[in-house]
Amino acid sequence: MGGARKGVLQTGAAVDDPTRVTSASRASCRRQKGNDSTERSLAFIAQNVRGLSATKLECLFELMTQRCAYAAVITETKRCAESEAVEYPREQGTFLVFYHGLAANGKNRRSQGVAVVLSPEAASDWKCAESPPPVVMFGERIIALQLAARGLSRGHSKYKKVLLVGAYAPVSSAPEGERELFLRNLQAAVESAERDALLVVGGDFNAQLGVRQPDSLVGVRDTVRGPFGIPHVNRAGEALLDVLVSCELRAVLSYFEKRTRKDFFADNFDAAYGTWLHPGTKKPYTLDHWFVRQADFKYVMDAAVNSAGVPKTDHRLVRLDLVFKFLPRRLRAVKPRIDRTLLEDPVLKRVIRTSLRVTLTLNPRRVSMGLSRLPSPVLSILTLVTGRGGGSHRNFSHSLQQLLHFGSISYITDSKPNCMLLSVN
Repeated sequence: MGGARKGVLQTGAAVDDPTRVTSASRASCRRQKGNDSTERSLAFIAQNVRGLSATKLECLFELMTQRCAYAAVITETKRCAESEAVEYPREQGTFLVFYHGLAANGKNRRSQGVAVVLSPEAASDWKCAESPPPVVMFGERIIALQLAARGLSRGHSKYKKVLLVGAYAPVSSAPEGERELFLRNLQAAVESAERDALLVVGGDFNAQLGVRQPDSLVGVRDTVRGPFGIPHVNRAGEALLDVLVSCELRAVLSYFEKRTRKDFFADNFDAAYGTWLHPGTKKPYTLDHWFVRQADFKYVMDAAVNSAGVPKTDHRLVRLDLVFKFLPRRLRAVKPRIDRTLLEDPVLKRVIRTSLRVTLTLNPRRVSMGLSRLPSPVLSILTLVTGRGGGSHRNFSHSLQQLLHFGSISYITDSKPNCMLLSVN
């Protein structure tokens, strides 16, 4: 496998209403020149490769490098479960691959299989998650990895947990019990995600979900599917839709409008959302999906089906782009604490009493004096005590009342703001 090493592995736009949303509208949210915000982008890809050979694996590494993919979910690898993570040192860094599937007991024909491939950046984040790094298997078709993606929190130096779930569902002709077991395991994997973690679910679900129906037809608002895509729904899609509703997930591919292209397949493939072409009817189906929590949909920049992927397979690649934008923390000036002990100073008392009495003797016995018209010595003392230069603050007014009391000056609050009626006792 070209220099593979093994490491330790532990087992265990888009809006709610049906309006046009394109990747271009999402791109307007990107950082503009002169803005001091910080962005972090994560790109995920998923594809059914129909057997992960050494040649296809090398193509995948090259594809992830060219497209700056953070991680990839590969289904139908036709590989048995590995007890250890496999490292692949390359020129661009060390890729980390987790294989999961049927146990190698000498009786099973190579089939099924799901793998998660981490880029050198993601591999570093996986190692930073915890000790030991958490990897959990749910049945024979689902694998979940927890990553600690750096730069996704407002602190920039902190980490944000990302739970990446890769799944490969049974085909539509599989026994009903097998599909029900897969859906139960899928729900368990989703529920295992922590509340503050970013949940990303991808893979081949062998289910056609369709698009959002008008509220008048279904009776309730559809928060899982968007308005774009192939409208057909099969039985597997209906069962999967119930799980997505209960887990509050969203099928992001159906929320972005894409142009129709005919170059995805050699035959008459005329839908931009098809990931697999039926060999008999030549009809396209969307069987590969990406799901995120509805609360995390704000981070989705784009989701699309791409014709360029791993060769020699009848499935197309599905891409998911997430963008996180944060403003840097600004240091706030420390507010000085109010020190009213200075009001007990006899020298300050004498200054206050003298200043106020002189001011009042030059005016009528009972005058309306605004806080801003107080004698400068009194204002200086108030600023020293409260740490503020303005007279409208509640603490400033309260301190003024204490100053008047120490100066033997009677006062009553006037109807005008920041004014008092003063009189000499």
